[in-house]
Amino acid sequence: MFDMQYSGKAIAKARRAKNMTQMELADTLNISYQAVSNWERGMSMPDISKLPELSEILGISTDEMLGKNSKVIDDILNNGNFEEVTVEEVVEAAPLLRPEQVDKVVETMEDKLKLEEIQSFLPFLSEDFIDEIFQRLVAAGDTDSMRFVAPFASEDVIDEYFKTGNAPASLFPFVSKDVLDEGAWKKYREEGVRAIAGYRPFMKEDSLQKIAEEEYQKNSDLNAVLPLAPFLSEDYLGTLAVKAVEKDGIKAIVPIAPFINTDVLEKYIREKYL
Repeated sequence: MFDMQYSGKAIAKARRAKNMTQMELADTLNISYQAVSNWERGMSMPDISKLPELSEILGISTDEMLGKNSKVIDDILNNGNFEEVTVEEVVEAAPLLRPEQVDKVVETMEDKLKLEEIQSFLPFLSEDFIDEIFQRLVAAGDTDSMRFVAPFASEDVIDEYFKTGNAPASLFPFVSKDVLDEGAWKKYREEGVRAIAGYRPFMKEDSLQKIAEEEYQKNSDLNAVLPLAPFLSEDYLGTLAVKAVEKDGIKAIVPIAPFINTDVLEKYIREKYL
């Protein structure tokens, strides 16, 4: 990575040598005074599009400003073809580049890159390009690699794949709640409550409560609700426990006792029996 502290000092030194204030430099570049201040304090780096103009104004080279030569940046500024650019050089330059610029570099290098190397670029690529990568993995059936790309892909492309019914559980955290709940209900209707084990941590609570209600109504036994209990609120389970006690007595709550809000149950017992 480029050293922001080094670049900040280099810019500040060159600005003072030109007898310019931070405000004057900012006005010349048509940017905010705060941007220049952040550069010089080592809190951010200049946008790559500003480097040629900044270099000309301050009378120092881009290499002097950045503290080293970057072939990636040179190629972008000079419309180069990124030949002989290494993965390490792209990763180093990526924080200075716009997503579409990183897309262009990676597209040029793509035939030479392994997936684990593309993973290094994911935080810097555009969402559209990441979606393309994800869809290629879907076409290849590479579910192991999908989980690395999914955190950066769009929800729409993840949802589309989930709806095919082939998505592994490792992708469930990245599926939209509504689409995940719809899939979970379908699975529940077809195979029962234990079939939605992988869905439960990511479902909306009201959906889980409805399934719990349905399970209890069908079985008249809180054992049927037990697979859902760790993902339901204590207050809701307390309310469900009260129903079970009214119907079958205090022993009925034993299956879900560790998950119950005892305050709800104690209040019921006091009102009913004390």
